[in-house]
Amino acid sequence: MLGRPSTKENGLLGAVGVAETGAPLANLPTPVAWLAACEDVDGLAADPGSAKRAAILSAFEVFRTSVLERRRSTWQARFEEVNAMVNGDLENPMDDDQIRRVVYAFTRGCVRESIATFDAERTALQRALEEAVAPAVAEHAIAAAAQRLWRTRAASYLRDTEPVPVPPCVSADLRAELAGVAARPEARDALTARLAEHDAEFDAALRGMLDSIATAFSLPEDPVRVLRPVASLAERMADIDDRTIAAIVPLVDDPGAAWRRRLLASRCPHAAPVIDAWLALNELAGSLPDPAFSTRVREAIDALHTQFDAMRMAHRLGWRAQIVLGAMPGHPDHEAYRTTMRSLASTAQLIAVALIADLDRSENEPKATFEESLAMRAREPTAPLTGALPRGELTPAAISEDWPPPVIERKRVAMLTAERGTDAIGAGNR
Repeated sequence: MLGRPSTKENGLLGAVGVAETGAPLANLPTPVAWLAACEDVDGLAADPGSAKRAAILSAFEVFRTSVLERRRSTWQARFEEVNAMVNGDLENPMDDDQIRRVVYAFTRGCVRESIATFDAERTALQRALEEAVAPAVAEHAIAAAAQRLWRTRAASYLRDTEPVPVPPCVSADLRAELAGVAARPEARDALTARLAEHDAEFDAALRGMLDSIATAFSLPEDPVRVLRPVASLAERMADIDDRTIAAIVPLVDDPGAAWRRRLLASRCPHAAPVIDAWLALNELAGSLPDPAFSTRVREAIDALHTQFDAMRMAHRLGWRAQIVLGAMPGHPDHEAYRTTMRSLASTAQLIAVALIADLDRSENEPKATFEESLAMRAREPTAPLTGALPRGELTPAAISEDWPPPVIERKRVAMLTAERGTDAIGAGNR
């Protein structure tokens, strides 16, 4: 092996400073993930020094060692052979089609090995818990902890290893995202039941996603066809995620909709300015004593919510194009995401500006009574969408020429330019 050896998170030995092809094997198990899965099991989380906890960690070490040994004995030589082939270091070089078939077979094997590791890890934790805490802890609680570990590891694999890039909701951990968010006292049982329903549905789809990704590397000559089931499962998981979020929003104590905003923006980050304006106006509407003005604000809220829903669907279609057509960057479906999002953002700006203009006019009506300028108050929550609008100014900041970036890119690109242009309205249609 050329270069200085380096141990990868998946247990294989790589080389520092040497170009390598990816090996989508799941990272080695961690004690943190095991203990986090057991956080609701009596006698473990509450007593860090307990013999029960020590027994769980001992079982973890045995399991991790077995995984590491299998990875080294089964996959290390294959990993080196694939890299030698890709880098042209073989005595008998292969053509591109041969290389593609070998890499696909290697990748498919890595995905299947990872799936088998998750299943074995769940079984190992369940056995360790049964030996450490049963019969004091019910069987269903032990099984739930083991399944939680499986879910966490599988979701992390899709996020961190990316055998196929998938949207954020696919690798999200909704239970972890709820950490620190309290249920309304009267809704605790309902929240518990809804999360259990989500877990069962989501886990089934997650299993299907892993299996579909493994299958996708079976026909290297037709990647578009074999990746369509992966895209369909990503959309199914997005549906599950959307329905669960909508169901639990009324059940949690979420002052200022801070948690809801964070959750929605994590799923569709390019829509964050519209989400901010929509939810902030919702807070404003709840504080208005005059029903007439409240109605005007709520009409704008509904319109912005509609724009967000359209952005969310565009985001899904953008990810579908990325999954299925990721190797075809010139395909029109990729550009469609950018065009659609800019048009929707431009319309959202018009909605916000129209509301402010309407409130400006209302302030000048003889019967208008305000403790403070409502039009000025409406400018603050809509600023993420329009930019700061001083009194009398109704031209929003221009939409940045670089926004949005492709759906898969992690880089941050602000939706608004730093300076307000005179032709900002309609800029999203360029």
